[in-house]
Amino acid sequence: MAMRLIDRGICLALSGTVALFTLSGCTAEAEAEPDFSGIKDVAELASLECYYHNVVKYHKDADGFLFGLGNIGEKNMWFEYDGIVRMGLDISKVSISQPDNNGVVTITIPEVEILGHPDIDTASMTDPIEANGLFTSLSASEKSDALAEAQKNLLEQASTDDRSKAQAMERARSLLEQYAKNIGEALGQTYTVKWAQAENAAQPTEQVVE
Repeated sequence: MAMRLIDRGICLALSGTVALFTLSGCTAEAEAEPDFSGIKDVAELASLECYYHNVVKYHKDADGFLFGLGNIGEKNMWFEYDGIVRMGLDISKVSISQPDNNGVVTITIPEVEILGHPDIDTASMTDPIEANGLFTSLSASEKSDALAEAQKNLLEQASTDDRSKAQAMERARSLLEQYAKNIGEALGQTYTVKWAQAENAAQPTEQVVE
């Protein structure tokens, strides 16, 4: 199954993006206490768009024959497209602590998950192939149902794609760690990142910075 990964939003210069959020911690009033208010924005930028090749198929058996001329009611359709699945972190579960006396900040993140529903790369869609029986054609509703079923199957495939999920996690950790360290550097400090697993969005394990 062909697949390619494209970093969402990372086409922008990474250093420039993280620096933008770093500036929020450089006010004179908060010089001694870092401002991590951009943490959720960085977490959102860390998502990946994964492309999967997908097939839409529809088949309905013939109802019968008409005067020996051929089948009546048989319906067939086939077309292909690339489906786009976004993987990343639920930013509501991302939090960061203030640094301790040793300059260690704890970033709490959840497992990578699929965000939203699959999108369709319309430029990749092939022309539908239909081979239907006499006096028979597919309705708009049948075509819509076939596509919905294909999208459901695509979502199931993506949900078991551990390789892509691991890449999304690696991307998220890299960006979040760089963000925290850049905040520290802006204050003349050296921060070390410690990771924690989010257990419940309603009860985060660390201080949540809004």
